[in-house]
Amino acid sequence: LLRVLETGEILRIGGNRMYPVDVRVICASNKPLLHLVQKGRFRMDLYYRLSTFKLTVPPLRHRLEDIPLLLDAVLKKYHCSKKDLTPPILECLQGHSWPGNVRELLAVMENYLLLLGGRSPDPDLLAAIMKEHSADSVEDLSLPAAPTSVPGPDGLLPPLQEMEEERQPTLKQYLDTAREALLQRTMAKFGGDKRLAAQQLGIAYSSLCRLLKKD
Repeated sequence: LLRVLETGEILRIGGNRMYPVDVRVICASNKPLLHLVQKGRFRMDLYYRLSTFKLTVPPLRHRLEDIPLLLDAVLKKYHCSKKDLTPPILECLQGHSWPGNVRELLAVMENYLLLLGGRSPDPDLLAAIMKEHSADSVEDLSLPAAPTSVPGPDGLLPPLQEMEEERQPTLKQYLDTAREALLQRTMAKFGGDKRLAAQQLGIAYSSLCRLLKKD
């Protein structure tokens, strides 16, 4: 790799002739490579072969004004437009720190549009999805402190019983429910015509038949 980066030539396995290659190598990292070089965790010779031109892309939290542009493709995928990014929706999106950067933004928005199912913009739904995707929610997975209550007749401690009663549906359950509702609405809209429904949903006819059979 070092030789290819420096000379622009490759040697085929088992060969004895060098072949020139006309390529441009673009690398990306979310780590401070020069800092890693100083710590001996990244090769200095490789770093200086790669760092002929460096471009630093700031994290999403430092360029929140780019959110509408970054969401353009996912909005078109679900037959939406930038008009669906209403002021309350944008306020919700721009009020988040986005520790997962652009990938987190796209995951949250695709989840939101899928569950929205063509309805009017819903800031409350978006806020709930963002909270579920947030890294801060990992704290909810920590083990609760040892309860001091006495177990009931069923052997469960009262705090655990309350947790079972208040348990929210999983993301998969949300998605399954939203998918089923979207399929039913679309089929009803086209009077049961599967081909028109599949075209509206942007999926293959066979995929729609499989989803209907599954539901």
